[in-house]
Amino acid sequence: MLFFKPSALRPGTSATLIGSLATSGWDAQPDDLTRLEVPVELLESNLIGILAPANASLFDLIDAKDLAVLQPVADFGILVVHCRGGWCSLASSTTRMDLDLERLWPLIQQLTFD
Repeated sequence: MLFFKPSALRPGTSATLIGSLATSGWDAQPDDLTRLEVPVELLESNLIGILAPANASLFDLIDAKDLAVLQPVADFGILVVHCRGGWCSLASSTTRMDLDLERLWPLIQQLTFD
């Protein structure tokens, strides 16, 4: 599970707090996933939280090219990306944010799942 922020929300305390809240223990969180630290090279990016199997590496779980494609999804209304076993779903955490499907679909088409 990857959590993204819109570009309008600058990196910093607010983004870090939102990422921490998104990846904290909540009822719907899968039991087999734990919070991973966002890699240092991505701290200034739109990625603010990661839930993954314990002791996993983000770059072992998702190709760097696909991660780069996903970075701007929050600007089009997607805040959470769930990937498991070759399947991926995109979700918005609120109905207050409109999905920009015209700009989102070309990004989705660039994703590769091997």
